[in-house]
Order: sequence, then C-alpha cells, then structure tokens
Amino acid sequence: MQKSFIVSDPASHEAVTQALGFLHESLSALKLNTKDLHRAELISEETLLRLMEYADFSKHDAFSVKVRKFFGDVFIDLTVPGQEIDFSGNLELPDAQYYDELSPDTAEAIQNILLRSYSQYISYKHSSGYNIITIKAFLGNYSGLYKTLTALFLAVLTGLLLKSFAPEGVYSVLNDDIFVPVRTLFMNGLKMCAVPIVFFSIASSVSDIGSFSGLKKTGLRLFTWFAVMQVLAVVVGFGMVILFGTGKGAGLSSAQVISQNAEMPSFASAITGLIPDNLMRPFFEGNMIQLIILAFLCGSAAASSKAKSIITAFNDLNRLFMKATGYFIKFMPVVIFCSIASVVLTTGLNTILSVLGVLMTLLAGYAVLNIIYCFALKFYAGLSPVQFYKKSLSVIITAFSTCSSNACIPDMMKSADEMGISPKLYSFSLPFGVSVNKTSSMFFIIAVIAAANMYGINIPFTAMVSVTISAIVMNIAAPGMAGGAIIALSVLLSQAGCPMEFTAIIMSIDTLRNMISSPTNCVVNLVCTALTTQKENLIDLEKYNRP
Repeated sequence: MQKSFIVSDPASHEAVTQALGFLHESLSALKLNTKDLHRAELISEETLLRLMEYADFSKHDAFSVKVRKFFGDVFIDLTVPGQEIDFSGNLELPDAQYYDELSPDTAEAIQNILLRSYSQYISYKHSSGYNIITIKAFLGNYSGLYKTLTALFLAVLTGLLLKSFAPEGVYSVLNDDIFVPVRTLFMNGLKMCAVPIVFFSIASSVSDIGSFSGLKKTGLRLFTWFAVMQVLAVVVGFGMVILFGTGKGAGLSSAQVISQNAEMPSFASAITGLIPDNLMRPFFEGNMIQLIILAFLCGSAAASSKAKSIITAFNDLNRLFMKATGYFIKFMPVVIFCSIASVVLTTGLNTILSVLGVLMTLLAGYAVLNIIYCFALKFYAGLSPVQFYKKSLSVIITAFSTCSSNACIPDMMKSADEMGISPKLYSFSLPFGVSVNKTSSMFFIIAVIAAANMYGINIPFTAMVSVTISAIVMNIAAPGMAGGAIIALSVLLSQAGCPMEFTAIIMSIDTLRNMISSPTNCVVNLVCTALTTQKENLIDLEKYNRP
C-alpha cells in the first residue's frame, strides 16, 4: 500500500501544514495506536522543518510526502529538493520562521534533542538534488514472519517451476552462479562475525554478573534453578530428537562434511587442549571451547578487578559486532529464497519437510518442558500451576506476538507482582534471566542432531559432549538480536563436523521458532523466580491464590 502527496506551492506558509495533515490522515487510516501515531507525527514534523530550512526550490518547485506499508511495517518518505546536508542533529539553523515564538537558538536545541532522541527511526540520503528522509513509523510484530513465509513460498515455487519446465543447464547455472554464491556470501559473513561475537558476548555477560555478587543466598538459589532448567532443556532436546528421529531420510550431501574417519583425540589431549597455549590461537583457529574458556577468564578477571574501562570495552565491542552482524541479517529473506530454491533444485521437497520436522520436534519439546514446570511448581514449591499460567497468560500472548522475551520484561514483572512475588526478587531475576536463562539450548541440540541425520553424519561421543557444553554456554551468549540463534548454531554445527550451509536451510523456520520459543523463555524465568521463593519467604501466597 502506498499513498503520495505532492506539495506544489512549497513557499506557502501552509505547505508544511498541508503535508502534516496528509500524514495524519494517512497514518490514522492505517489504525496505528496512539503512541506510534504521535511519535511518527512528531518525528515527521521536526524532520520536515529541518529539511525546509535547507530547501532549494530554484530548480524544483515541489516536494513530496509518501506513506507506504510493506509487510506490516509503515514508512514515511519525505523528499525535499536541496543541497546535501549534515543530518547529524548538530546543524545551525539559519532561520526560525516555523518557531515564531521561539529564538533561533531555542528552536535549534529543541530540534536537535528531538532528532537525536529518535535517530534510530530516521535514515537520510541525498540523491539527484533531493534530500530524502525515511522514517520508520511502525514496525509490525509479524513483518519478519510475513517476509520469511513469502520468501519460503516463492523459493519453493521457483524451484519446482525451474525443475519442471526449465532445461537442466538453465537452472544449474542459476543455482551455481546465483543461489549458491548468495548463500555462501551470507555464511562467510556469519563466520567472520561469529568468533568475536561469541567472545565478547560471553566476556561482557560474565563481567556484568560480578555486579550481582551481593545477592548471596537468594542469588545462589536462583542461579541453581537456572542451571537445572538448562540441563532439563538439553535432556528433553536429546529425548525428542531421538524419539522422533528428526532429519532422517533427507539424504542431503555436501562437500563441507568433515570426514569422521579422522583419529579422535585422546581424553588426556582433549583436557589439555581446553586451555590455549597462545592468546590469539582460538581466534585464528576458531576453536570455540578454547574461546569460551578464554572469554570466561577475561570476563571474570574484569569483574573481580572492577576494571570498569575493560567491562565497558567488552560491552561496546559486543554491541559493535552485533551491529555488524545485523547488516547481514537484514538480507535474511533473500538468503532464505536462494537457499531453499537451491535445496529444491538439488534435493527436492523431502528436505523442506525435514526442516519442518525440526520445528515440530521443538514444539513437542516445549510442551514437555511446560509439563515439567507444572510438576516443579506443584510438588516442590506447593504452588498451583493453574494459577501460575492464568497470571502468565498476558506474558505468553505478548511473547508470541512480538517474538521477543526482552519486550515482555514489563509484562513479566506485572505477572510476578500479581503472583505476590517480592519485587526484591523479580526486579533482578526477570531482566537477568531473559539474558542468561533461555531455552535455546534445546533448539541447538535438536538442530545439530537433525543436521547430522540429514547429512548422514555420525557425531563422535567426545564431539557430542563438547557440543552439549557449548550449547549451554551459547544459550547464554547467543546475541540478543534477530538471527542471533542462527549465529550460535553455525558455531555448533562446525564443532560437530556438520556443514554450516544447514544454517541457511534452518533460517526458513527461524521466525516460527521465535514465535514458539519466546513464550517458553518468559515462562521459565517466571518459574525459576517462583521456585526461588520457596524457603525464602518472598511470596504472598494469599495474593498468589487470589483469582
């Protein structure tokens, strides 16, 4: 959907008013909620005023405003003629004609503050004599799902049509020269960012944990429950993938498969190999176990020495590489299309069905985990599971719709308060738990074993132990961003001797996986918080049992 408005008399004092009126009418018709509507209008007004201050209508006697909706996201495009400007929020305003009651300095300060506050919603470019601003008015909860499903549908359709009607030489060229290179570029980008992301994610998490040492007994009990839930997730993951035989029969092949005939290291050499003899070796060789241990050592040392500058550097570098990886993640729908189209051309629909089997196995695993949570609440803490899930329902719905545990922290705190849990506990346990107590470890185990089944790989026992330990650690370290679990999975696949190209296939269900995993991620943190209250006198049972 797209609507455009051309202001043909830009010199008129009514020009900006007309443009803003069009924006209000168009955004209201899209039924944005009041908060998003007001934010979009505020950003649009301040941005348009900034552009008009530097407009040049000597060659172009009009400017345009456009509202477009794409996959549930709403964008506003402001196109005003003029020379290229520095849109960093540090401009000197030459005129305050639109702020008649304010001085130029005050008008400039207001604009700069507003534009810097909303900088994440604004992108700027200069092209063909026009300054063009794109404003993110609204990002839909399901836009990622729509894009993924559309890419998946088009890929399957394209693959089937090419395989049925195009000569083999034609679709072979498309596969070898377009689909495979695009997938390879994406995989190379993930490989490039995986090592620094793993190191700095773990180092920053461990260094931050040091600030919570004052919790003592209650904190230790909470961490114990976090650890227990992680072990349960891994055990259930193993059980589900073995029970359903996920991935068997796909019959995939790849040149990337590492030969399993190579001699496995002895137990003693495996132990001595945990600590690198060179600080940089884990980075160059991509040895994830050594890298994880090194990250723990560095994070712990930074926390114990209270080196604030180092802790800040870990956090900043973690954000830096997450941002860099985010550039690759933006191309995920394109990569999904190329990957799935290539799979259909080379293997057929069996592979797609096997990938959906991973999703079904994961769904069964989450069902089993929630049953275990009910038993733990009932028989350990003496709490009613029915009351627990009733008061967690809003959290579950929000997590499902947003695909984000972080977005549910306020709802989780509200539910914990309705359960009668002490704010002293949940104000710490829930935000911290969202970062370290996720159920991604179950997904990692299921996906790795499913990949091995699809490619006919027998993962040696020592490698599986290493992958299991890494899965638990990566569950904590997985980047908190779209595609973060995919990055962590690529590391584990390499560790197990499976082709990294499997990540390009599994991406087709990643949005659906987020939809079903986010509610359980929220529930497990509420469960751990509730279980910690047992023997700690941190819960009002009367309030908990109140309808």
